[in-house]
Amino acid sequence: MKKTLLLLFALVGGVVSSSADVLVEDITSRFAGGYVWDGDNETKTVNGDGTITYNAKKYGGLATWYGDSDLSGYKELVIEYSSNAPAWTQVLLMNTSDETIAKASASDGVYLLVCNLEGKDLTHIKQIAIQQTSSDDNCDIIISKVYFRSFDHSTTGIDIPFDEWGCILTSAFSGYTDYDKVVFTYTVTGYTSDYENWGSGAIKSRKGNYKVAALPLITGDGTYSYTCTVGDLKKALEDVEDQYGIQGISFETWSYGDPKTCITERQSVKLYRAVVNITFPAGKTLISYSPSTGVELDVTDVDGLTAYAVSSVTKTAVNLTETKGVYAGGHGYILEGTAGATYNIPVVASAPSAGTNLLNGTEDGTETVSANSVYVLSNGKFCLFTGTEIPAHKAYLKATEVPSSARDLEIVIDGLSTGIKNIKVGSEDNIYYDLSGRRVLYPTKGLYIVNGKKVVIK
Repeated sequence: MKKTLLLLFALVGGVVSSSADVLVEDITSRFAGGYVWDGDNETKTVNGDGTITYNAKKYGGLATWYGDSDLSGYKELVIEYSSNAPAWTQVLLMNTSDETIAKASASDGVYLLVCNLEGKDLTHIKQIAIQQTSSDDNCDIIISKVYFRSFDHSTTGIDIPFDEWGCILTSAFSGYTDYDKVVFTYTVTGYTSDYENWGSGAIKSRKGNYKVAALPLITGDGTYSYTCTVGDLKKALEDVEDQYGIQGISFETWSYGDPKTCITERQSVKLYRAVVNITFPAGKTLISYSPSTGVELDVTDVDGLTAYAVSSVTKTAVNLTETKGVYAGGHGYILEGTAGATYNIPVVASAPSAGTNLLNGTEDGTETVSANSVYVLSNGKFCLFTGTEIPAHKAYLKATEVPSSARDLEIVIDGLSTGIKNIKVGSEDNIYYDLSGRRVLYPTKGLYIVNGKKVVIK
């Protein structure tokens, strides 16, 4: 049997509540077209492979201009270096009042710099600048990628095992995505002012060719942490085996004194799965959705949420088939849930197959189309779209997939029906069924069965 749903929702669909609409936004090109603060003593070169060589003087700057931009919603800014940085580096985000709103630094020898933006006022950003802060002589900083991240994460951590020397095997991260968050936690006891701002440790590959980070400097007794993603660790995790045949990373902590009195101890390494939070608008139980570029989602274990792909189209209907996997790559989907509810959908390395899917998706940006070239959800049906711009994260159906004689299309979902023979008078007030026993959520003109009786809507 089939259940026919005349869906009453507009093109705007649901809300991707992951703050920023774009989960990963590459801004490398902005720095490639950016400027150096000291044009007489610094240079910027864009290389053939797209990397940027910044010949940096101490406390100079390679910057990109934002004027007066609202960057609210981004949670991290990440700078990746093509090779280990030859000096300490830092990144600054400054507002229109020339105040530094966010700042982060990284030691020499690392291959990335992560700046946490959560809780920062990013409403009036004027410029972002990268500096080197330790070498009196100019040195080349080779930048491969600069990008914002805005993923949400689960609140329940998964323990990642490490041995007494802080060794974590590469295999411990198998099956997780580049976007999953990793938190390294450690404690400091026995602090005195003699050790103020001393290094507390490092995260690097077992072989030692790649250092992810120098751990935050010691400022007193207490609990400290360093946060990154599995993707941030990847270069170190993929380094060659050490002399003992071990491939992985080392979570190093350093203690001081003779005998040791300022003690730094590893406490835990926890992984938090990346999720996309989607909120259904009030009064809407179905929405259209298209995931961000490069993202795969798995709705298998998300209670109360069902995803559908379009498997076929006739002259009168769009046929939906349930899917557990939701993919980017220009695909669109229909999601069914509870009005007003928010669902945390896990990002996965490999989602279940979605099978045939005729729906297209806009992913991270507004998509321009020709008028009357696509069908969108409007007033309870798929209707020919007379406009030319479809918002980000929405689904649409190309007119070329629809029979030429088709007009508005109702939506049919397989395997979810209740036949007329099962309808009992008075058991389900005001629930409409068509004459084939298919439930109709938003009936239009026609003949229906309501509470066991025939009803005509004119």
